[in-house]
Amino acid sequence: MGLVQWVIIIVLIAVIIFGFAAVIDFSKGVIKKVYPTPVITGNVVRVIDGDTLDLDTGERVRLALVNTPERGEYGYMAAKEWLEYRCLGKQATIDLDSGQKAGTYGRIIGLVYCGGDNNYFVNLEIIELRLGVVMMNYCKVSEFKNNIICQLGIG
Repeated sequence: MGLVQWVIIIVLIAVIIFGFAAVIDFSKGVIKKVYPTPVITGNVVRVIDGDTLDLDTGERVRLALVNTPERGEYGYMAAKEWLEYRCLGKQATIDLDSGQKAGTYGRIIGLVYCGGDNNYFVNLEIIELRLGVVMMNYCKVSEFKNNIICQLGIG
């Protein structure tokens, strides 16, 4: 093989490696999914806790700007059961947060609307019902920093 062929092969290998680097999160060792639109939909098939749910499309969704009690903490079951009541088995629309692109545990982050035609704003309802609190530290980086949720956390 001549020098030109070796250069072509090396360039092709570099392109392949950089292509993988664009979709792999090396800090977690997982492939990141790229969403062509800032909104996704799916049916809720499982509720993990008061601020996390699974869609039939395979995504695990973390409610943006909201924190509910963890397992073993007071209020955990109330928040989880309410999210099940509001969303489980129903169509959900997720407005992805471009300010918080990568959540922990492979979760995507966004504003969640459940209930088909009614599309209840779940993030806000959880705060209004006092089943969770506003995560003010994320209001600084979130695309939704001017949303009513962050405004409720200030007052």
